[in-house]
Amino acid sequence: QYNSTVAGWSFDATICLGSTATLRAANASGSELRPGVTVSWARNGTIITGQQSTTLAATQAGAYSFTATEGGCSASTRSNYNLYT
Repeated sequence: QYNSTVAGWSFDATICLGSTATLRAANASGSELRPGVTVSWARNGTIITGQQSTTLAATQAGAYSFTATEGGCSASTRSNYNLYT
Protein backbone atom coordinates (compact mmCIF):
# COMPACT_ATOMS: atom_id res chain seq x y z
CA GLN A 1 0.00 0.00 0.00
CA TYR A 2 1.05 3.56 -0.68
CA ASN A 3 0.53 6.14 2.04
CA SER A 4 1.28 9.82 1.73
CA THR A 5 0.74 13.02 3.69
CA VAL A 6 -0.09 16.32 2.04
CA ALA A 7 -0.74 19.76 3.42
CA GLY A 8 -1.83 23.18 2.30
CA TRP A 9 -4.79 24.48 0.40
CA SER A 10 -4.71 22.76 -2.97
CA PHE A 11 -3.19 19.85 -4.84
CA ASP A 12 -3.95 17.10 -7.31
CA ALA A 13 -2.77 13.56 -6.58
CA THR A 14 -3.43 10.00 -7.66
CA ILE A 15 -3.85 7.24 -5.09
CA CYS A 16 -4.04 3.53 -5.79
CA LEU A 17 -7.12 1.56 -4.80
CA GLY A 18 -6.71 0.38 -1.22
CA SER A 19 -4.23 3.16 -0.42
CA THR A 20 -4.53 6.07 1.98
CA ALA A 21 -3.64 9.73 1.53
CA THR A 22 -3.39 11.64 4.80
CA LEU A 23 -4.68 15.17 4.23
CA ARG A 24 -3.61 17.86 6.68
CA ALA A 25 -5.47 21.11 7.23
CA ALA A 26 -3.01 24.01 7.16
CA ASN A 27 -3.13 27.75 6.75
CA ALA A 28 -2.43 29.43 3.42
CA SER A 29 1.33 29.36 4.04
CA GLY A 30 1.24 25.63 4.83
CA SER A 31 1.76 26.07 8.57
CA GLU A 32 -0.12 24.13 11.25
CA LEU A 33 -3.39 25.62 12.45
CA ARG A 34 -3.36 27.27 15.88
CA PRO A 35 -4.57 25.30 18.91
CA GLY A 36 -8.29 25.89 19.43
CA VAL A 37 -9.11 25.97 15.73
CA THR A 38 -11.76 23.40 14.83
CA VAL A 39 -11.88 21.78 11.41
CA SER A 40 -14.67 20.17 9.41
CA TRP A 41 -13.93 18.19 6.23
CA ALA A 42 -16.03 17.69 3.10
CA ARG A 43 -15.76 15.33 0.14
CA ASN A 44 -17.35 16.44 -3.14
CA GLY A 45 -19.12 19.23 -1.23
CA THR A 46 -20.69 16.95 1.40
CA ILE A 47 -19.61 17.26 5.04
CA ILE A 48 -17.88 14.12 6.34
CA THR A 49 -19.67 13.44 9.62
CA GLY A 50 -17.40 12.96 12.62
CA GLN A 51 -14.22 14.17 10.89
CA GLN A 52 -13.04 17.19 12.89
CA SER A 53 -9.33 16.50 13.23
CA THR A 54 -6.71 18.58 11.42
CA THR A 55 -5.82 15.39 9.52
CA LEU A 56 -8.01 13.15 7.40
CA ALA A 57 -7.17 9.66 6.15
CA ALA A 58 -8.67 9.69 2.65
CA THR A 59 -9.18 6.35 0.91
CA GLN A 60 -11.57 7.41 -1.85
CA ALA A 61 -11.14 9.61 -4.89
CA GLY A 62 -12.86 12.97 -4.70
CA ALA A 63 -12.54 16.69 -4.13
CA TYR A 64 -11.73 17.26 -0.45
CA SER A 65 -11.93 20.60 1.33
CA PHE A 66 -12.00 21.85 4.90
CA THR A 67 -13.42 24.70 6.93
CA ALA A 68 -11.47 26.04 9.90
CA THR A 69 -13.38 27.80 12.68
CA GLU A 70 -12.04 29.87 15.56
CA GLY A 71 -14.00 32.13 17.87
CA GLY A 72 -17.12 32.00 15.70
CA CYS A 73 -15.28 33.01 12.51
CA SER A 74 -14.81 30.49 9.71
CA ALA A 75 -12.57 30.23 6.66
CA SER A 76 -12.95 27.59 3.96
CA THR A 77 -10.52 26.40 1.34
CA ARG A 78 -10.97 28.14 -1.99
CA SER A 79 -9.74 25.09 -3.85
CA ASN A 80 -9.66 21.37 -3.22
CA TYR A 81 -7.41 18.47 -2.47
CA ASN A 82 -8.25 16.45 -5.60
CA LEU A 83 -7.60 12.73 -5.30
CA TYR A 84 -7.90 10.43 -8.31
CA THR A 85 -7.69 6.64 -8.61
